Amino acid sequence: MLSEQLKKSYRRIIEKAERRPGRMRLVKTRIAENLAIARKRKFYKAVAWSEEQQKEFDSFWLSVYGKKIPSKWNQLYESFNGVFRADYIPEKLYSLEIEPALNDFVYAHVLEDKAVLELLCRDCGVRVPETVCVLSGGRFYDKDRFPVSQERAIELLSEADDVVLKPSVGGSSGFGISFFENFSLLTQEEKKNVIKNAGDEFIAQKRLKTACEYSVFNPSSANTVRVITCMLGERIIHAPLVLRMGRSGKNVDNIHSGGLAVGVRDNGTLLREAFELNYGDKKAVFLKHPDSGVVFDGYKLPAISAIIEASERLHGRFPHIGIISWDFTIDENMNVVLIEANIRGQSIWFPQILHGKGAFGENTKSVLDEVKKRRRK
Repeated sequence: MLSEQLKKSYRRIIEKAERRPGRMRLVKTRIAENLAIARKRKFYKAVAWSEEQQKEFDSFWLSVYGKKIPSKWNQLYESFNGVFRADYIPEKLYSLEIEPALNDFVYAHVLEDKAVLELLCRDCGVRVPETVCVLSGGRFYDKDRFPVSQERAIELLSEADDVVLKPSVGGSSGFGISFFENFSLLTQEEKKNVIKNAGDEFIAQKRLKTACEYSVFNPSSANTVRVITCMLGERIIHAPLVLRMGRSGKNVDNIHSGGLAVGVRDNGTLLREAFELNYGDKKAVFLKHPDSGVVFDGYKLPAISAIIEASERLHGRFPHIGIISWDFTIDENMNVVLIEANIRGQSIWFPQILHGKGAFGENTKSVLDEVKKRRRK
């Protein structure tokens, strides 16, 4: 009996030790979210609710969450789009409760590695940008994940020539990504410096050529559709879609890097207004792309239904992960291309601002019930 008790105690200690990094991450996230909302005080304080709106808000959250919550995040979203919604998901609730409960920390730590993404998505009918080489765990690999020397990795990059190097672990918002149109023209010393400056973990891919219907906004960036899928039992639901677009001369389309974002209906048509939001601390509204002049209202993106279907089909390839933010585009041959799958440190705020809708709509209570169930485990 004593031996069994010791075994149980040992297992509990080991489990707590394994989860400690996840708990520390939550502490850092909590601090970051509190600082972020404090910096945006001027926005949410400018929104005054009527007594009826406050009652509707409190009643909604009591019914789906079992308790009242602060209203500042919902008022922040409304300060951008002018639309009152009780069912907006506060970013703090998402980052501290929903994502951590639905996405197992240990699995997420592994599966968020961009060098793993291509392996998970093979033979599923969805393209990913072609890998040239990978640096992972201090070792270089070719596209088939066969170990190679640094010299061979440089040769592969030179052969590919037009390449993108991005952090495979820990990168976000487009930071740390490098683009080279003529890698082969660099000197050997310059090539070695590129490898050195790319960091300890990176993936190099061939530059992607997108369909003209996507590149028309800004040809130097991929211009991706963000799809957030959530697994609820045997169902997979998705949040309102968003198209992210780069600006002239920029190679990335990330919102935090100065990109624009506009809501996309499930039939592929764009909403009327695009926003430049930065970190949710800037509000610039556009009816057409400021560089290309393309009008957003009613513009139709092709293959959106194929993108949605691909996101739902791919989700099951990520075990122990309940919610994923996917970045897709369409290539010049009209193939669905998965650029990235975001598992940790996702964001729920900007799709809600752009659409004036809650992220989960009528499924909000189901999502929160799933969170409660996972947290009890």
